[in-house]
Amino acid sequence: MTHEMRTSAPNNGNGRGRALVLTVGIDSPQDKMIVESLVADIRLFRPVFIMLLATSQSEPTARRMIDMLEFSPENYQIVTLHNAHDLRGIFQTAKDGIRHLIKRGFEPRRISINYSSGTKVMSTGLVLAALTQRCEMLRYNKHSENTVERKSSYTSPRVVFAYHHLLEALHFFEQLRFQSTKDSIDRIEQDLLDDADIIVLDELRILTSAFADWDNFRFTEALEQLKGIEGQGYLTARFFPKTSQLESLNAMADSVGERRYNEMLFADVFNNALRRYHSARYDDAIIRAYRALEMQAQFILHDQFGIDTDRVDTRKVPPKYRPDFDALRSMDDGLVRIGLRKSYELLRLLEHPLGQTFCAHPGLKEMMETRGRSFLSHGVQPMSREQALDFIRFTGDVCRAMIPRFEELCAELQFTWLERENDVWNIPRKDEVTKNGA
Repeated sequence: MTHEMRTSAPNNGNGRGRALVLTVGIDSPQDKMIVESLVADIRLFRPVFIMLLATSQSEPTARRMIDMLEFSPENYQIVTLHNAHDLRGIFQTAKDGIRHLIKRGFEPRRISINYSSGTKVMSTGLVLAALTQRCEMLRYNKHSENTVERKSSYTSPRVVFAYHHLLEALHFFEQLRFQSTKDSIDRIEQDLLDDADIIVLDELRILTSAFADWDNFRFTEALEQLKGIEGQGYLTARFFPKTSQLESLNAMADSVGERRYNEMLFADVFNNALRRYHSARYDDAIIRAYRALEMQAQFILHDQFGIDTDRVDTRKVPPKYRPDFDALRSMDDGLVRIGLRKSYELLRLLEHPLGQTFCAHPGLKEMMETRGRSFLSHGVQPMSREQALDFIRFTGDVCRAMIPRFEELCAELQFTWLERENDVWNIPRKDEVTKNGA
């Protein structure tokens, strides 16, 4: 910490009192007039506590101000800055000081900042610190070469906060944190934005809802949201789905409405798993990749063999293996239901190449055990990056065996700003990086 506390702890704000933080410059004829103006302004403002940021050279001026104000020791604090031109040090010191006041009970909206005195670097450091702590009143005593006005000008930085929330919302959107995006948007005071930023905000609001729907497989709702964007603004140029993607969304919406699968749905679920992987949500990634595998088996069994995995007609199972599947019949409703492993096993018994590819994959046993240990499956083991990557690659291998242009299809369907993230087969494992680095 680059400051020195000179007095006892401040009064507790109790959420009601007002505090003032100000920079103090060296004693000079010009600063003498500023000091008198500051003192007059402080008397008018009537804070219960003031914090003065001063260098060793300007500390006498700070103490003269305290004497003029007749403040008790518990009502002020002098914080010593070690360099009047060190922006980083001043910023850190001012930020720590404001945080100290907040911890004592002063609400940020009731902490005012006066940056009239001191070097420009001192003023800048204090204002920047105040913005990070969301202090809502900036005060400045105007002065010229010959006179100092007795009045302070007041500025609210809320317009900066509004723009910050907009940037924050955009960052969350790019990181696929759609609920956080919506929360940031809700905090924006729209009347503080200029016309251009309002257009960006309106676009972002629609895009967030649309991609949140798409990310949750609500394709029809996503399309309806996207219809609300007119023209091509700053965000739509970067994020709006391509024409081919809109066509795919329509096709997937139709498939879901008709309760049938298609290749685009498999690719979209795989992409969904990839997005969870790149968001470091590894358990989620594995579960979604698992679902992509399951969907493909269900699709082929139903489309090519007329078998519904939720009510298997065992008469369609090769006779030699029929007793094994009859043994799975539920005692409650008499139905035979099969999951992923049994679905691919049945495909193998039916001599379908995908069943043979899946069951012969060298990583099958390990991948199924990995999924079973996940918190979101049957176990209590959090999944690692490497485990998720291996499972996604395994899923990709199986999908590519069924759909020759699977990688191309995934790239076409991925969110436009994430297209580079789709080449999962070339993402190195940590142990591969270590080995190559060595």
